[in-house]
Amino acid sequence: MVPPTSSRNGMHERAFKLIFVRRNLTSDRREYRAATRGAGRPPDFIAFGITLVMTFILALGASKSVLFNNVLNTVNLASWVFILTAGLFYVDTNTWTEHEGFLPFGWSGVG
Repeated sequence: MVPPTSSRNGMHERAFKLIFVRRNLTSDRREYRAATRGAGRPPDFIAFGITLVMTFILALGASKSVLFNNVLNTVNLASWVFILTAGLFYVDTNTWTEHEGFLPFGWSGVG
């Protein structure tokens, strides 16, 4: 089927494109489903395990959930402090004075 070359307001071209694209997408989708049947993504066991652990902790009660939340926040804060402290040993302050200082264009150059 060939689309008409001239029509009023391109109505025929749009109709052809809608029909043609819709048919091709439907057939492509069917072919894809047939080719990948049974070959889907494997289940995410780590996410499933985390969900089960969190459900179990929530089932223990609010006090255990608060304790668990505090422990995770402490671990998160400790990791941030470790990374920032370890990074301090790699700071090269000589680069702060190159190119007319640390902020050569002032704060207006930052944004």
